[in-house]
Amino acid sequence: MNTTTFSTLMLLLSFRVDSSVIDNSLFTINEVSSGGTSCFHQQKKVEFIQPSNSLNIYLNNKPMSAKKRVRKTCNIAIPIQVKAGYKLKIIQADAFVHLELQEDEIVNISGELFGLGYKSVKVKHRETGLYNKDLKLNIIDGKSEDQWSGCGGSHLLRVNMGTNIKNKNSRKVSNRTVKNSFIDKLVLKFYEEKCNII
Repeated sequence: MNTTTFSTLMLLLSFRVDSSVIDNSLFTINEVSSGGTSCFHQQKKVEFIQPSNSLNIYLNNKPMSAKKRVRKTCNIAIPIQVKAGYKLKIIQADAFVHLELQEDEIVNISGELFGLGYKSVKVKHRETGLYNKDLKLNIIDGKSEDQWSGCGGSHLLRVNMGTNIKNKNSRKVSNRTVKNSFIDKLVLKFYEEKCNII
């Protein structure tokens, strides 16, 4: 899909953008609503990469106290306005999580997406023991999915992400783990085409 095709789509997202609101003939991004124990409402970064039709939402890590079980959540709501006569699909949705686990710690990661034709897509992943790197959690893979939005109109896309960290010996999760394990960003890639109207 070329950039001319994407000019038929207008995205209305309630999120804060780096340097003012993105507004041109191809799309408009205003604000995105977010919440949860791991998401700040301010100091967000949102960017749209034109060649790949990719929306990148960068999230901040809220400071939290160490305890036996640390649950970090981030819930994002993205209102999308699709131009009349066109339909939209998500061809890829990835959550990126940075993890720094100690030897006796376990993390369960979850992701859920619904909206734009999806009732609910849930994925889970688990890591145990020493771990210090970025992890990509694939929520939607467009190669195996064929869900579309309705033809034109307003749609609300929701993505919920969470990490649940605990110590398998029932001790407190380390301060280092709590500080350096966080949901980093969400990447969404879109595709659109004309509706088949009879």
